[in-house]
Amino acid sequence: MRGGEILLCVRGSTGTVSVASTELSGANVTRGIVPIRFDRNLLTQDFGYYVMTSGEIQEQIREKTYGAALMQINIRDLRQVTLFVPPLKEQKAIVATLDNLSSGTQRLANLYQRKLAVLAVLKKSLLYHAFAGKL
Repeated sequence: MRGGEILLCVRGSTGTVSVASTELSGANVTRGIVPIRFDRNLLTQDFGYYVMTSGEIQEQIREKTYGAALMQINIRDLRQVTLFVPPLKEQKAIVATLDNLSSGTQRLANLYQRKLAVLAVLKKSLLYHAFAGKL
């Protein structure tokens, strides 16, 4: 790998997608992972990531996945997945919008995690005071 590839799980948890960090440059992947590099003249890696994680592509992957004990998809079948490919300028605009939404979603998730932690502490305190007869 060179780093920056989209990594697609094709065995077990088929359809799981990640992006290889640059620290993985020179590393190898197992047979259960397919590194994907799109032609930069047609599709940016960032847009490709969002496309590969989209419901439509995930559904196509599920339809082509087979097996009982070990779920998997053939690379030949994976090559038959149909991608939506707008012009590069439009891809960049879509990626910018999705990145903003993603960072906003992450901020909200972090906020809710902090609030849940505070509520857990409050619950323990209330229970302590209730059982100690201090309410």
